[in-house]
Amino acid sequence: MSGEPGETAAAVVAAVEPARRAGIGSDPVEAIVVAAGSSRRMGGRNKLAENLRGRSVLCWSVEALAGAGIDRIVIVTSPDRLAEVAAEPWLPDAVVAVVAGGERRQESVAAGIAALADPLTPPAPTRAGRASRRRPAGAVADGKDATRHPDPILLVHDAARPLVSPDLVRAIAEAAARHGAAIPVVPITETLKRLDGDRVGVTVDRSGVVAAQTPQGVRPQPPGAGLRAIPS
Repeated sequence: MSGEPGETAAAVVAAVEPARRAGIGSDPVEAIVVAAGSSRRMGGRNKLAENLRGRSVLCWSVEALAGAGIDRIVIVTSPDRLAEVAAEPWLPDAVVAVVAGGERRQESVAAGIAALADPLTPPAPTRAGRASRRRPAGAVADGKDATRHPDPILLVHDAARPLVSPDLVRAIAEAAARHGAAIPVVPITETLKRLDGDRVGVTVDRSGVVAAQTPQGVRPQPPGAGLRAIPS
């Protein structure tokens, strides 16, 4: 990682116009922070707990989202770190739940989506008494209707990307609200080669090729929206 925490490499945001500095806008925005990885490339060492200028990697990532004005944040962590993360004193008030994820990223994202829809997960907290409204770790839903905006913007952010800036978070949320989905990307600077069996083949043209980053934003469609769009 390079640069200062809170800064991001010059990112090209797909289909986005400059975000309004005052906030995200009128649309409610919710976020899932995926932090359930096993850190295999770190030899099992929890990279999200690493100290980065006085704060953990996870802390920088979550606070960037909270600083952007996200209404509700759910952190998805590994089952063995659930109690530890839920008890962190630095958790912003916007964090309304800490839940256990799965072995694969898509399973963890699904767990975060389920937590946001869970009636036991509090709505966007008010300025007063916000932390007291956090959902207890391991809570189980009772089947009551959830109190939440029916059509929020959803962001998914990898906790291992602590250098994301609040401005980029806002830009992605605004672009997703406007276009339905948006992702941040960065140009690829390395030389790319295509393999031919066990031999190095041709050089791949980098023109138009970018690397996807997070947060990735989408406006979820209500059930049946796709079917209604199909002419009868």
